[in-house]
Amino acid sequence: MTFLRSITLLIGVLFFSPVYAVVNNLTEELSLDSAQYRIDLIQQEIDTLLAKTKGALNIEQSDKLRHLLDEKLTLVQEYQPTKKTETLMSLGKVYRKINPRKAIDYFSQAYLATDTTNRFVRGNILSSIGITYNRLGEYDSAILFFEQSLQIREVDQDWEGVSISYNNLGTSYSRKGNLRLAIDCYIKDLNINNEKIKDDKGKSTSFANIGFLYFDLGDHRRSIEYLQKSIDIRLRLDLEERCVMLFDGLGDNYLYLGDFAASKKYYDKALKLWEKYGGQSFNKAQIYEGLSEWHSTQSDYEQAIFYALETDQLYTELNNVRGKLESQLTLGNLYLKQSKIYLAREYVEKAKVLIRQIHSEAKRADLIKLESLVLDAEGSYRQALSLMNEFYSLKDSLAGVEKVRQIQELQIQYKISEKEQENRLLKRETLLQEKLLNRQRFSIVVILIAAIILLISMIILRKHQRRTATLNRELKLKNHEINEVNAEVTQQAEELTQINTQLEENHQALSQAYTSIEDKNKRITESINYAKNIQRALLPSEEEITEVLGEHFIFYKPKDIVSGDVYWVHQGIGEIYWAMIDCTGHGVPGALMGMLAISAFNEAVKDKGITDLSSILEAVNLKVIQELRQQNNENNDGMEVALCKWIPSQRKLQFAGAREPLCLFRDGQVQLIKGDRRGLGAGNREIPFTLHEMILSQGDMVYTFSDGYQDQFGGEKEERFKMKRLTALLEKIGGLPLENQKIQLEEYHNQWLSGMQSPFQVDDILVMGIKISSSS
Repeated sequence: MTFLRSITLLIGVLFFSPVYAVVNNLTEELSLDSAQYRIDLIQQEIDTLLAKTKGALNIEQSDKLRHLLDEKLTLVQEYQPTKKTETLMSLGKVYRKINPRKAIDYFSQAYLATDTTNRFVRGNILSSIGITYNRLGEYDSAILFFEQSLQIREVDQDWEGVSISYNNLGTSYSRKGNLRLAIDCYIKDLNINNEKIKDDKGKSTSFANIGFLYFDLGDHRRSIEYLQKSIDIRLRLDLEERCVMLFDGLGDNYLYLGDFAASKKYYDKALKLWEKYGGQSFNKAQIYEGLSEWHSTQSDYEQAIFYALETDQLYTELNNVRGKLESQLTLGNLYLKQSKIYLAREYVEKAKVLIRQIHSEAKRADLIKLESLVLDAEGSYRQALSLMNEFYSLKDSLAGVEKVRQIQELQIQYKISEKEQENRLLKRETLLQEKLLNRQRFSIVVILIAAIILLISMIILRKHQRRTATLNRELKLKNHEINEVNAEVTQQAEELTQINTQLEENHQALSQAYTSIEDKNKRITESINYAKNIQRALLPSEEEITEVLGEHFIFYKPKDIVSGDVYWVHQGIGEIYWAMIDCTGHGVPGALMGMLAISAFNEAVKDKGITDLSSILEAVNLKVIQELRQQNNENNDGMEVALCKWIPSQRKLQFAGAREPLCLFRDGQVQLIKGDRRGLGAGNREIPFTLHEMILSQGDMVYTFSDGYQDQFGGEKEERFKMKRLTALLEKIGGLPLENQKIQLEEYHNQWLSGMQSPFQVDDILVMGIKISSSS
């Protein structure tokens, strides 16, 4: 048998090797030409399909595209292995539009197929993976890959690549909600364009990104400044078609500033440019979003709903989950304003499906708030209250998201390393299989040429070899599996021991932490009680108020020990001023804001001598913004105020309200006078305050109050008390002695609160009642 095998191999080498080489070369050339022709045809079909659909494919077109892409990859791997990385990259870019998860797999394969010395291509692949995670809304993962790409490009001094990386990082931080880090990235991008690249087009992009970020930060003046800089550069470079979204951004800014004419002008300009040059459907959707919001501010809800529906359709065609979620939340709120509760409920349910596909706690908070309002309108007050509490808890928890992000980055890095190891093993196995396939082809060719002489001996030999190889592979596989199971059992035992030790340590740490927290809680409560005495000392005393206002009562009930609701009184020359002030928050933060409010009113009236109510409110508004440095940070705290001035000689009462009303009780009826829809502090619309004047008679009652009384949940249905019940209550008690009125207010409040299964006070409560007498 050994002699026969040797003779067979000798004959094959001496007589048939030259023939095999010629036949093999000819066969390879024909196969390569045929494969290249098919690859070219497939690419033409792909290009035609994408151009025809502009990336918005239906199910049938998506299936066809997937089939073409898979066939192209198979051909390239077999006949053009040197173009494997290029092909995988192009497949990833196409799949990014129809299946982002599969696109990431292709980009990962491209990264592993690229030589480690080709840093330029590796940096581009990492950037492409980051862009795909951005599309999925997984911004922490996107940031991780953009930072890895940036490190490569900075070391290689690829400044254009560095500029792109900072731009991509800025986009991810912006969408994630970390606007300060986003601005830092865009400013670095701008510096690189100024100092390294000297590219006006890139500088225009940086200005645009910074402008859009300042919009998100609420600094609309600065946003307009940077957007206009970007527009000027693009118009100078004859790039008018790239100004569409910049004009849309100007429309958004002027809308928030309350300049509705300018806002409409820029929205129309953006839409006209889009229609002139065409462009991405995404841009058209953004313009329609702005027009919907503009019509909503004008209370033209039908037109607002029209544009919101158009926006929803465009995002559906684009398969843009985040945009579709935004449009459905908008439609839900618009239908709620029209009291079309069933339609609002329909869009809430649609949004609940979409929220599972993106990772945005801020959007989840918006959805929870909308559903709470819909439940309240449906009469499900208990569920509405539960969701509203969840909404406030979620807002408070967003501050801790950054720590969670760092942990997630470590987990993602571990998964990437694990995936790279798995792909390296897969690549090694593929190479072994390719070598085995080549050997089999060689054997087949030799057998065909040798014909009858070698046929019987080679068949016997090949069968013996295959059987031996199969048995060896199976034996190695079984041994490998046994070793893996043993290693896994040993590792699990070690892990269980570590977990048990860790649990014991955690139990001790928790016991110590509980003791520490209990002690700290006691000291904090003592400090807050002391702060209560300080706050009481700053408020006007009962004797001072009686001396200035005469007959009055004050029903004052803080939610916590100290309150964010305060009152202020001042005796001028022939004039009497008083204010009811509802500050942002309650407890210690609200009390601090209350101290700022009293200081601001004293400065405006006592120190500066301002007597006009609108001017007093503007002065206090400016003081709040300056003291809290709101022009330089994201702080939007402020206050809502009911401000009154009584001129006894003229029997005239003047009133100006910043989101707070005044009630006048006369002849057994209550008249409600609403304040302006603008609070004090940053983030409020810049509209002038309205001055209300009225002549009062003896026995009239004037009431000012914060929103704590009417916002209290209670009653049999656990719903809000609301303004309608409060005005009815004031009509009922308005003729009683003042002390009795205060008692009645407190008893009604306690009775309403006791209707809940788990009674709790929602907010600080402050009600002021002043009776006009003959001596007032």
